Amino acid sequence: MLFLIFAAGGASVPAADLLRWDLSAPTGTNTATTGTTGGPVPAAVALGISGSSLTGGGSAGNSNSPAGTWNRTFTVTENHTMSQEAGNFFRFTTTAAVGFTVSISGVTGMNLARTSVGPTTAGLFFSTDGGTTFTQTGTDFALVNTSLNSAAAAFSTTMAVTPVVIAGGQTVHWRLVVFGGSGNRLGIGNGGTADIVLTGTSVPDVAVRNLLWTGTGGQTWNTVPGNLNWADTGNTNAPVPFRTDDNVTINVPGTITIDGGGVGVTAGNVVVGNPSGTLNLLGDSLTALTLTKTGAGIASFRGNNSFPGGTNLTGG
Repeated sequence: MLFLIFAAGGASVPAADLLRWDLSAPTGTNTATTGTTGGPVPAAVALGISGSSLTGGGSAGNSNSPAGTWNRTFTVTENHTMSQEAGNFFRFTTTAAVGFTVSISGVTGMNLARTSVGPTTAGLFFSTDGGTTFTQTGTDFALVNTSLNSAAAAFSTTMAVTPVVIAGGQTVHWRLVVFGGSGNRLGIGNGGTADIVLTGTSVPDVAVRNLLWTGTGGQTWNTVPGNLNWADTGNTNAPVPFRTDDNVTINVPGTITIDGGGVGVTAGNVVVGNPSGTLNLLGDSLTALTLTKTGAGIASFRGNNSFPGGTNLTGG
């Protein structure tokens, strides 16, 4: 398999996108989708965080009301408390990987629409105790009409001042709760490619380094302490072993075998810039936040590789 890419920055993502949910229909059209499951698992565009798919309480919506949304039918309730007891909410979770601290400081997108007699109010709640106690973040959002309107500004007001902090290995449960009105249909817009985005920071407990490959062809990429095939460019190019989540640059042709004991290796941003020849990466899989290919040479990546933050080809 051949993968070629780009992305800037480090494994820590200051005030940037962390998770992105795309609720678009599988065909890419702006038609509504229904059912007990919602959008796919979100794209993690920063290291150290993952999320669950968006699911909804109540019962299935339909393809016309509200138009252009993934929608659900709820019972009519008077307030947040009654709505949570009745299951009148959309839900998802976010998890920080071990070795990372994640701070969620805002949300973008979150475009909501109701039927003419649908719920009139929405609020965003979170739980840090496994889904037992929920606290509202931000303010209520008034659902004033049947057009899609973003609730992001209302929901972000509290998080912008006091972010929701997730320690390594911890999971936070989220609920988008709706109530009021005389009807019961509400939907989340699914016409865009990032319908719900959580923003903030994901910071590793151990500082991420920028490494340059200094090994020769035929050598191995792993996390073995004695494998000094890298130079730490932030520390006078001192020879160092690769450490999970390090950013790496490889500027020479040859063959490098990824040998992570059968589980591959995980890096931050990977840049391949060989000006000539072919770089072959064989063996186990490579998971990296981004992959960038520069230089006129060829890069051949084999295996079940993953670059959730994106790929960019600028040469070769």
